[in-house]
Amino acid sequence: MTGTVRPFLMFQGGEGSAALEFYLSLFPDAKIDAIERYGAGGPGPEGTIKVASFTIGSQSVMCRRQLRAAGN
Repeated sequence: MTGTVRPFLMFQGGEGSAALEFYLSLFPDAKIDAIERYGAGGPGPEGTIKVASFTIGSQSVMCRRQLRAAGN
């Protein structure tokens, strides 16, 4: 069986955008592949990242907003 491992990062609150920008600033070849943001009336604050994917070198990474605090 073959497969691909894809790192998956979760963030609380509006931290996804800041974290994404931080990772992109660390690696000169990093790029955003896609970003989906919450709209008005969504479960998250309007304009915050719902889910995003980015690439560092040849590694694809996904991040998303965690709606509930861990352990709740």
